[in-house]
Amino acid sequence: MTISDKVTLTGEIDAPESEIWTVEGRPSPALTTALDSARDYATASRSDATWRAYAHDWQRFASWCESVGQSALPASASTICAFLATEADAGLAAATLDRRLAAIRVVHQGNQQTSAHDAPAVREVMRGIRNRQKGRPSPKKAPLIDTDLTLLVDTMDTTTLAGARDRALLLIGFAAALRRSELVGIDVEHLAFRPEGLTLMIPFSKTDQAGKGAQIAVPAIPLSDYCPVAALKAWLAVAGLTEGAVFRRLRRGPRVGQDRLSDSTVAKLIKQCAKNAGHENVSMFAGHSLRRGFITTAARNRADVFAIAAQSRHRSLDTVREYVDAETRFDNHPGLKMFQ
Repeated sequence: MTISDKVTLTGEIDAPESEIWTVEGRPSPALTTALDSARDYATASRSDATWRAYAHDWQRFASWCESVGQSALPASASTICAFLATEADAGLAAATLDRRLAAIRVVHQGNQQTSAHDAPAVREVMRGIRNRQKGRPSPKKAPLIDTDLTLLVDTMDTTTLAGARDRALLLIGFAAALRRSELVGIDVEHLAFRPEGLTLMIPFSKTDQAGKGAQIAVPAIPLSDYCPVAALKAWLAVAGLTEGAVFRRLRRGPRVGQDRLSDSTVAKLIKQCAKNAGHENVSMFAGHSLRRGFITTAARNRADVFAIAAQSRHRSLDTVREYVDAETRFDNHPGLKMFQ
């Protein structure tokens, strides 16, 4: 969808088509084709997940504006400030509010309206929100370490298409330390099997929007009942997949469809499997639990921090070190031999 479509996506605002994509007079077929191509490129400027997040953020802002009798498009700096304060008072983190502002900016710019998202007053309000939130622990979903993940996998009936697919989904998501969008974005063409395991190509990611791509390895574990490579091969074989999306929706029958799973499906699957495995508080898990689980397990196993970062593709080693430090905090502690 195009930038201007993001306004009408929520159904809350009846905005006209942006002038960006219109020309005076009757455009020639060649110009029409070129404009359509330009719209496609504009859509590709951000991932589908980002567009969905922006759509949600804009709907939230537009609905709030309507509730207080203020204009959302264009929105004044004072309206944006009041909205941010309301959201912060409701407990939202500054990082979430930054994304709300990004959505407001994109919608305004896409509709040829001046955006007040970066007005001095807005910047001051955001600075104050960050100061108030200093020291507040950011909520993080629980990691699914390897021993926990096996309990979830054991709840699946792998004699069914859904069970075979979901088993491969969770094991590969863990072993490759993938974000959920990366996991459901895997195509058969991204896979290269070899005796040692699997080489997986990630064409783009959250930290690689330019699409430089990355190659990561998933080792085979022949003696394990939870080998991610074996699980993936089993799913591809039973599903008869030779191209296109690896993890797909199932149709009635059941039979394998053409549409790939959504990233939200990953989180729902993890929560359902956690419930089936006897976890009482399934809200502690999310799609990111697989990625966090791999890093945490690797840190517990005293894996090299650089090797962990290479697999997880974190841009900053500091992030990986937080996991490692949390698992090795008592190693060689200077107070271990005191009071003996």
